[in-house]
Amino acid sequence: MRGWWLATLLLGGCAMAPQLGRVAVDHNELVANTTNQLLLVNVLRARERLPMHFTSISALRGQANVKGDLGLGGGVAGKGSTANLDAAGLGTGGSISQAAATLSPSMGIEVTSGSSFDVAVHNTQEFYAGITTSIPQATVAGYLYAGWPADLVTFMFVTDVEIRVSARHVPAGPDDLAPGAVLARVVNAPDMAGWTQGFAALARCFQVQPDSGDGDAKAPPLRWMPAGDAPCRVAVTEGARLRGGAVVREVVLSRDARGLQAELVAAGAASQKVEVRFVSTIRSVEGLVYYMGALARRGDAPRVLRTTLPSGESIDMPILVVRPGAAPDAFVSARFGGRLWSVPASGAVQNSVAGSSSAVFVLVQQLMNLQRSAREQVMTPTVRIAQ
Repeated sequence: MRGWWLATLLLGGCAMAPQLGRVAVDHNELVANTTNQLLLVNVLRARERLPMHFTSISALRGQANVKGDLGLGGGVAGKGSTANLDAAGLGTGGSISQAAATLSPSMGIEVTSGSSFDVAVHNTQEFYAGITTSIPQATVAGYLYAGWPADLVTFMFVTDVEIRVSARHVPAGPDDLAPGAVLARVVNAPDMAGWTQGFAALARCFQVQPDSGDGDAKAPPLRWMPAGDAPCRVAVTEGARLRGGAVVREVVLSRDARGLQAELVAAGAASQKVEVRFVSTIRSVEGLVYYMGALARRGDAPRVLRTTLPSGESIDMPILVVRPGAAPDAFVSARFGGRLWSVPASGAVQNSVAGSSSAVFVLVQQLMNLQRSAREQVMTPTVRIAQ
């Protein structure tokens, strides 16, 4: 009998283990879904040019209550006897029988779970100093070394590019372009007119890449490298005024043995070619969320990225897609402004519809998590890539 009770308890423990495992997985899913929804809400606030507010689950406590019942049922019959009587009431014979005992064990286990959590409001000076500071170049280079696509990294991290006259340029006269002079500025603002002919066109031809610096410890960890067919015609956001009053409207970029070359195109003036370099600004973490809001504000999800599928086919795809309403392929959904909004999942194999949507969430959440311990973040000036 003692062995039966021990076996019953062991079987009950085995039956309870999978249920407790599911409780742990459910709590993990709760944190994941909540974190994704909080980021989507801030992206939608940025889309409407509203202030953003940052919160997170700081503590999650799970409870699992186990209720068990053990029972033993059945019947036990004792000794029995029968007697035969004649008409006079005298006994003529009889018999005695022994009945068998029947035992029916029973067991029941019920597991109920519950959870409680704390919400942290990130509104300290240290936190905002961290998220408004330019992301270090070394961090951006780390993503490139880890295998993140160079075009996605360029679009997400670079705010603008200044095209400057190379320091090696020797002026032909007093009216010639001076070394270091800014010829044009190309802004990475998706909701700005001419973005696809401007920065998007530039990022198709040149992208940031990690730079070893040829052993120079002082060299910046990033540099601009050719990534597509040249020459590359780029519409500029702001152009310099050349001698004679003509303003640069376009630059035609190419690279040769001497370095990066730019042909300046200005209305009413002859084009001229000069060696140039790029100087670009890196976004902050807050700037990344605002950038996602600008992409959502467009609504048309332009396909500015290019990837090669396992089949060898090259496709163009968007950076981020934010749709109103529910979607069967939604990676995350949240209500904002009285409407439901959804972001599709990028999937194991990317496609031309969802693009890098969920991958962008991964990128921004990783960088946001680095700011949770805001006291450890060092305030640094704006980081610029010069080449």
